Amino acid sequence: MTALQKRAGISFEFYGIGGDSMQKAGLESLFDIEDLAVIGPAAIIGAIPRGYRLAKKLVSDLVSKKIDALIIIDSPEFNHPVARWLRADNSRLPIFNLVAPTVWAWRSWRARKMKPYINEVLAVLPFEPRVFEELGGPVCTFVGHPAVDRAKRNTMTAREFRQKFNLSSDQTMLLMLPGSRRGEIVRHMEIFIAAVKRFSDVVEGVQIVMPVIPHMKAEVSLQLQNLQIDVLQIEEEGDKWGAFRAADLALAASGTVTLELTSTHTPMVVAYRVDAILSFIRRYPNLFKWLIDFPSMVLPNLIMRENTVPEFFDRGCHSEALSSALIEIHQSEVVREKQREFLCQAAIEVGCNDPYETAERAAEAVLKRLNFEPSQATP
Repeated sequence: MTALQKRAGISFEFYGIGGDSMQKAGLESLFDIEDLAVIGPAAIIGAIPRGYRLAKKLVSDLVSKKIDALIIIDSPEFNHPVARWLRADNSRLPIFNLVAPTVWAWRSWRARKMKPYINEVLAVLPFEPRVFEELGGPVCTFVGHPAVDRAKRNTMTAREFRQKFNLSSDQTMLLMLPGSRRGEIVRHMEIFIAAVKRFSDVVEGVQIVMPVIPHMKAEVSLQLQNLQIDVLQIEEEGDKWGAFRAADLALAASGTVTLELTSTHTPMVVAYRVDAILSFIRRYPNLFKWLIDFPSMVLPNLIMRENTVPEFFDRGCHSEALSSALIEIHQSEVVREKQREFLCQAAIEVGCNDPYETAERAAEAVLKRLNFEPSQATP
């Protein structure tokens, strides 16, 4: 939003749905964005009636506003019906999709179905333009990933982090990252704690560091009481990035955090326990190949088309497997350096060496399709 106005040199009116940061930037939000915060097939199915009512109300309001362009951001189960209904009302309305649906992993036919109502997909993963072209979807442009932007902005070094928290550079440091959402933490904490305990039984004097969201700290602390080793909990965003750069390795839940660790070249083991519906689907891959088919659930592996980062999912996600993988990375310099080099290349692919941020690239793509001349845009 800020980049659009800066580069166009004019004021925009923003209307739709967004959180506090977007509202501070000028968005008039119709309802609380938390109403859309659902994860996994089971949760999505339960939210359908409420989502349908909210989507219909949103479309009605946007039509009355006579908007000049629509940018839908993620949440495809909610946003794509909104886009289709608005396209039916106005065939010339420019519609952008920021953060592409994961058609490379889940229901690939969605790419072709998007073409009639999406003018351009603004992708956050570098392989997505190729995927959309192969699947016959709309035009797709890679604009970068916000995780990379955060890495550029938060510059605390490994040395600064260790000095701040009085950690020795000779002490092995392990990051524990079970997820940021309550459901993820509930599913992963017991397994992660058991894996870390096994690791600490082999690696003497290990320091466990765990970034936590403030409102989850009490619940996390309660579960950590069973670990019987010191865990340094950090809450500040800058400290988190210092920890990523200082860590020797990480145990992480699959998700955006794996891209954050990629940007700091931190060796990792990745795990994830899925919900009941997705678990059932993954148990019968041949039966559901038409629905879900992807070689990895780890972003750097997908970016590089090579499964170098060890990953353990669903029934394979247990403490023995996770601790064994962590111990191998810790004890083998060859394995550790191979993964660091792999992550370094993945970081380059995702734009870590590019001075431009995602917002700037996204704004330029939108303004170009809205026919703003270069002379109208500020550098």
